[in-house]
Amino acid sequence: MYEIVCVKKMRPEFSLDWFNNDNYTLNTLANLIKECWFENPSSRHTALKIKKDLLKLIEIYDTEALKKKSCHNINSPFTSQTYFEPLNQSN
Repeated sequence: MYEIVCVKKMRPEFSLDWFNNDNYTLNTLANLIKECWFENPSSRHTALKIKKDLLKLIEIYDTEALKKKSCHNINSPFTSQTYFEPLNQSN
């Protein structure tokens, strides 16, 4: 790994699908990962910034999932919250 990353300066490559789509969460996550691999360590994000950005993405993901579900229980593997959305009842 040392030779690949430090000597050859190789980094993981992402498919353009990660960046060229309408999924804000996926786009942001891909950019965050890419920015963590900057060659210059001082250009990389701090652990605290990464944590904050990931928590924000989880919140956005959970909110988007909630909007897409009309009456399903949504359990996020990243949070301890369970969301319920009322059923549309027609009489």
